[in-house]
Amino acid sequence: MGEGAEECSALMMPFMEDRALLQRRMACALEALRRQPEVDAARVAAMGFCFGGLCVLDLARSGADLRGAVSFHGLLKPPGNTDGNAIQPRCWCCTATTIPWRRWKT
Repeated sequence: MGEGAEECSALMMPFMEDRALLQRRMACALEALRRQPEVDAARVAAMGFCFGGLCVLDLARSGADLRGAVSFHGLLKPPGNTDGNAIQPRCWCCTATTIPWRRWKT
C-alpha cells in the first residue's frame, strides 16, 4: 500500500496504462479466493472503492463469473478491450461528482 496520494497514484498507474494486466490480476485474485475452503465458489461477488471500484468493473466487463459487482466512487473509464463481452453479474455503481459530507485536503 502506498502512503499519500502521489505514491498511491504511482502504484496504480501501471494498471491504468495496461488494463489487460489489471484484468489478469483480478482474475487470478478471484480464482485464489474461490480456492479458499470457507468460500462458496458459486456465490462470489466483488466490491471496491475508487481504484478498487474500477478493478471490480473491469472484472465484470471481462466476463468473470460473479454474482454481483459493486463500485463505490469507482473510476468509470472502460478499458477498451472488453467490447462485446457479456457482463455476467448484476452491477451497482455508486458514483457522484461531489461528496458534500467530505472535505478534501488540498
